[in-house]
Amino acid sequence: MAAKPPLKLAIDGLVTTDRHSEEFDLLDFTVVASEENSLHGTISHTQTASTIRRLILHAAAILLVGLSSTAACVAAPTATPLPTLTPAPTSTATPSPIRPPTATSTPAASPTPDPYAGLTIADLSARTYGGGSLAVVSPADVTAAFTRTLVSYPSDGLTIHGFVNEPAGAGPFPVVLVLHGYVEPSTYNTLGYTTRYADALAGAGYLVIHPNYRNHPPSDSADDRFRIGYAIDVLNLAAIVRQTAG
Repeated sequence: MAAKPPLKLAIDGLVTTDRHSEEFDLLDFTVVASEENSLHGTISHTQTASTIRRLILHAAAILLVGLSSTAACVAAPTATPLPTLTPAPTSTATPSPIRPPTATSTPAASPTPDPYAGLTIADLSARTYGGGSLAVVSPADVTAAFTRTLVSYPSDGLTIHGFVNEPAGAGPFPVVLVLHGYVEPSTYNTLGYTTRYADALAGAGYLVIHPNYRNHPPSDSADDRFRIGYAIDVLNLAAIVRQTAG
């Protein structure tokens, strides 16, 4: 039986470090490095089949190592993280500052004066009247039944004018105060309105007194709210008559 030629195995991818040939033993076979930078493995025909299998397994292991190294060199793709969506800021309308109302000092309300103060019936009843006396200003007229005389008297510091009809004969006589209503002061005349009534009463034996009130000439003028001064002038006259009569 003819001898089998030696089995040569060329392994690519291994490169020597220099150009000189070098022999070394590896797994029971001789590796020769040639100047062409390729490796040729020469296996003796005397090696057994098991040696061949080991060689094949070794070669496969070398290939697996190479593949593993190559796979390790290929970096796994790095997952790129998705950008995080940041919500756009919501614009918030800034409210305009509310200015507090300016404090305004309110002046204290002045009490409203009572226009009727001192003029009510209760007020008039509570006060005093009189003081002074009837004063003769001048004789005015003399008749068979009576004598008329112009007079004046004080009333709250004012001088009030009028006339007196005194019956003829010896007194004393009952007294009657004859009063006129409202007459426009600018047209008033002391003897112009009540003379007829006064003359009749005097002829009947009554002493008649007629005042013409404040603000009616020739009496003095003064403030006269609601014409209550007319009543005050009459009340002062009545008090003087009582005081004079005793």
